[in-house]
Amino acid sequence: MTFNDKTVVLLTGCTGYIGGLVLEELLRVVGKVYVTVRTKRGQEPQQRVSSLLLEHPLFASIRNQPDGAELLAKVVAVAADLAAPACGFTALVEAELKKQVNIIIHCAASLSLELHIHDALAQTYFTTKGLLHLAQGCRSMQAFCFVSTAYVNANQPRGSLIEEKIYPLSDNGAPVQQAELVAKLMGLPIDAAETETRRLLKTFGYLNTYLLSKTLTERMVMERDGKPCPVCIVRPALCGAVAKVPCPGYIGNASGATSAILAVATGLATFTGYGLDSLLPLVPGDVVAAVVVAATAAQVAASSPAEGQSIYHVCSSATFPITLREFHDHIADYFRRDPLLKQNALLVPSQPKRMLWVSDGEFRWRAMLKTVHYWLICMVLNIMGQGRLATKLMLGWNTWKNLGSSAMDHNMRYSCEGARKLLQAHYAAVERRLTHHCCSFLQG
Repeated sequence: MTFNDKTVVLLTGCTGYIGGLVLEELLRVVGKVYVTVRTKRGQEPQQRVSSLLLEHPLFASIRNQPDGAELLAKVVAVAADLAAPACGFTALVEAELKKQVNIIIHCAASLSLELHIHDALAQTYFTTKGLLHLAQGCRSMQAFCFVSTAYVNANQPRGSLIEEKIYPLSDNGAPVQQAELVAKLMGLPIDAAETETRRLLKTFGYLNTYLLSKTLTERMVMERDGKPCPVCIVRPALCGAVAKVPCPGYIGNASGATSAILAVATGLATFTGYGLDSLLPLVPGDVVAAVVVAATAAQVAASSPAEGQSIYHVCSSATFPITLREFHDHIADYFRRDPLLKQNALLVPSQPKRMLWVSDGEFRWRAMLKTVHYWLICMVLNIMGQGRLATKLMLGWNTWKNLGSSAMDHNMRYSCEGARKLLQAHYAAVERRLTHHCCSFLQG
């Protein structure tokens, strides 16, 4: 056991899906958790955290325990803007964190795929760099964990088995130096940076600036290993609902695998350019949270930064592979037996529809027509005062349009051998209630 009541964690992203699950686990095994929160819709950070802890179903299990109030009292909300200098902390808060914190877990992330490279780097690379700088000033820093994505290696050949490591990246035959490349991109005017980014995306084989910013951030994190503490990177695939604890079936948000499920259930997903027999890399949210906590515990236990593994995949494609066809059939069968409660003839068909594979050209044509179709529906919904529903509908369609394109069909298997061994070795950090379930999932 490497965590105890003297362990103090700084956690980002607690109001998000994975961050919330990580927080729920941490409250059971550490002494205090500082959580970074922004003011949003007029709610101050402490208000947002109080609502999360006292009202959210994710924390119902803790609230119902005899010592629930004591466990929830471990959470301390701190106002922050991670993209700002010094992460937006006041001088007083920064001093307190440097004195108290010995572990940083960075779960916060922007899910926007097509940001301008300046914005993508600001929200991913520089927020992480700011937290690493904070870690350097902490008196007793023991570990730093960065939650990335399995898709950082989506530029590898289709059908590859992706290992838990950093793959080489080169430009014009020369190895990429992340710090130099970031400085170059940030120093260019907006239009010139956009042009250079398009060239880099083509050279590296990435689809968007989200993946480019993630891979550069990973390289920066690993270069900081041991300065001043061991670091680790956790790479989840498409995150789905909680499989077991703390709340089976909880989805958190409508992104990732959940967006694909809803697209099938509501009839949004009727055609795809993604191969029906290609693998769909999925993972339950609670398995991701367990690996994040265990990976951090492993870094604390390491006697030196070089000891053991530092990068962990969390994915099913190498253990419980499922194809898009199987995924669609399972979801469609379920919702035919148990239809959505809220039906609307304008939006939701009576049953999920059959999935049709189409060529790239036909996919683009059909996607354009569907986009116009849903845009018109959203316009009507806005006139009817249903703006939030319109936003969700368009978001759902755009998510499926991106996920269903042939460009997303990598058909890759992600090795998670390191993550499986990690959970077996550090089961105490994630409790016995999770260990067998998570190890079984990662072992196959």
